[in-house]
Amino acid sequence: MQWLKRKLIDLRVNRWAKRRQREFNAHLLTLSNEEQRQLAEGSHNSQSHDRADNAQATAEQFQEELLKLGISATVEIGYYHLNRLVLTVDLLHPPKNIKALPRFFHGYEVKYSLPETSS
Repeated sequence: MQWLKRKLIDLRVNRWAKRRQREFNAHLLTLSNEEQRQLAEGSHNSQSHDRADNAQATAEQFQEELLKLGISATVEIGYYHLNRLVLTVDLLHPPKNIKALPRFFHGYEVKYSLPETSS
């Protein structure tokens, strides 16, 4: 029975990974030629912890974009595994529609943290 549980977990993880890759591929089509080239070459700021200083401007730009959407949040650079940089977003208020939040921005993956709710 344990093997079946592992198989189901593997199936879910694989489905999630494929969906995420499809979403990122769709996001790539929205990027400028320059950003696409950088991602393909591995020179995009999101692809190295060493480029965190350069990535800060994108974090600030994303925070402004969220504010335009009526979303109050702080956006910072997150150091992720495999030497990647992501945009980490601390939401100040629970969003009305969490599924509508952008998952990618200018080649960066976006990770959200919801505000703690008091009981």
